[in-house]
Amino acid sequence: MARFKKSIPDGLSGKIGPVVTYVRDGVQVVRSLPKRNDPKTEKQLAHRMKFKLVSQGLSPLNNAIKQGYQNKKDAYRTLFSKVYHEAIAGEYPHFRLDYGKIHIAEGRLLLPPNIRAEKGAGEQTVLFRWDSQTVKASDWSRDNDRVRIVYLNESLAEAHQSSGAASRVDGTVSLHLPDGWRPEDTLFWIYFYSADQRHHSDSLFVEVTPE
Repeated sequence: MARFKKSIPDGLSGKIGPVVTYVRDGVQVVRSLPKRNDPKTEKQLAHRMKFKLVSQGLSPLNNAIKQGYQNKKDAYRTLFSKVYHEAIAGEYPHFRLDYGKIHIAEGRLLLPPNIRAEKGAGEQTVLFRWDSQTVKASDWSRDNDRVRIVYLNESLAEAHQSSGAASRVDGTVSLHLPDGWRPEDTLFWIYFYSADQRHHSDSLFVEVTPE
């Protein structure tokens, strides 16, 4: 808003539309306002959409990520950056997360071969299977390695974990989903950890085989 200087009755100071005016050394000065960069360019909007998408996708998995990376410093922040740059599919404004490229655990244990998932006997049951043989003379594959499953309902922004229900040698584990969840609407990751919980395998994103 413009205003009059008491010491200079005819002096005007303030913003008027696209210009700013003031008095300097008794002289009225009028200048155009500096042009600002448009804060809503397509590049900036795309960045904001990506950031929001990654934040919403990873937020429910925060605790699982911290556990899967064994208390590594800045694990969540590091994974956030990796997902932002490597796990977003599509073109603006139709971005989506490629969950298959998101690793919620990392480690040196070996994953068993042929991991797969299928619907179980109940409507909310998922059966996971894998080849149970271990690699002989290996510190990174033992019969008593335990299995952990992380599962996410994207629409509910809710994630859970199931730990220790089976070991590597069992070759199978059954998971019962929370009430209202359906296998086809749920995202799953599986990984193994040593009996002393000192070591993890990398996680594997597993899709349920259609009936």
